[in-house]
Amino acid sequence: MVGKPDYLNKYFKEDRGNNYFYGEIYATHPDLKLNAARTALAENPTSLLFREKLQLEFERLHTIYYQANKYKNQLKDIKQIENVPSYDKKRKRSAIEHLNKLEQRGNKDEVLQKVFCAIKTKNENSNEETLKVNKKEVTQTKDNNHSYSLETILGKEQYRLSEHIFALYLKYSSEQNKMLITQITEKVKEDLLTYAKQK
Repeated sequence: MVGKPDYLNKYFKEDRGNNYFYGEIYATHPDLKLNAARTALAENPTSLLFREKLQLEFERLHTIYYQANKYKNQLKDIKQIENVPSYDKKRKRSAIEHLNKLEQRGNKDEVLQKVFCAIKTKNENSNEETLKVNKKEVTQTKDNNHSYSLETILGKEQYRLSEHIFALYLKYSSEQNKMLITQITEKVKEDLLTYAKQK
């Protein structure tokens, strides 16, 4: 084992890149030897060539996490556009075209393709979970007769705005907090109804 945990940071364009990957590099060529302190490879023509090839591989790794981040953000943008009640179709079309270009780049690299696939699957699962929670909310709302009552009390526009705000809270909360956000939403609705009845 050579160097400290951050030994390979220098091969990434940004230090944080080293935190996105795990694994080991085996330097097995007989001309690759450790320096006296065992903190790095001894300088020789083979170690220089090894470092050059290593640098190329780490540039590829940088491209993978950089493109993966862009892909994740593009999926997020499309989702946000769709969640706006009257979303801009031209903007969505542009976002999808950009996503397709990223996927075409991904097709040229097997690892990047797998990363994109994992991100897309995670995104789809997240959408399904949100839909399940939203359906549960709608069912609870109908059961408690909140929907009609709140719309009547708040008025159509204010009711739509409040539902949109509740949906945004749910959308941007972490998976662990979704149930809590749902419970808080129900409590707020109940309190609004109680307050309106008292007036």
